[in-house]
Amino acid sequence: MTYEEKKKEQVPSVAQNTAQPSVKKEDIANKILSREDFTFDVNEDALYDQYAQQYARIGQQAMTDTMARAQAMTGGYGNSYAQNVGQQAYQEYMRGANDIIPDLYQMALNRYMMEGDQLMTQYNILADREALAREQARYDREWEAQQAAIAEEQRRYDQEWEAQKA
Repeated sequence: MTYEEKKKEQVPSVAQNTAQPSVKKEDIANKILSREDFTFDVNEDALYDQYAQQYARIGQQAMTDTMARAQAMTGGYGNSYAQNVGQQAYQEYMRGANDIIPDLYQMALNRYMMEGDQLMTQYNILADREALAREQARYDREWEAQQAAIAEEQRRYDQEWEAQKA
């Protein structure tokens, strides 16, 4: 087996090195270019929904406790005062749920930006691989050309040597 045959057997061709990554690179580029703009809808945010439910439960409990205490202070009977202070306690907890919205917005924005950064990183890695494969192919072509030139020089030398011996 000649050196060239061994080399071709060991080193995949440039087409093999670049065909698959370039498809993936295009896929990632399409994902980057087709990304929707960032939007945040608190009504569709699952985390906000969890917070709102938690605050509503705690607010409901606070309202019940506050009404019970207010009723106890007025002889144990339900009255408008107890109802008002209970409702105020509930509303205070529900405002707490709304106070978390800016933090949730920032978390969603950070997640969106991080996903975009990850796509760009993947794209750059694939682009670098592709560039490296092209550089390797160029190097291989130059090396093969040098080997062919050396082989040609050796062939001419051998012919001259044989001609001088004859």
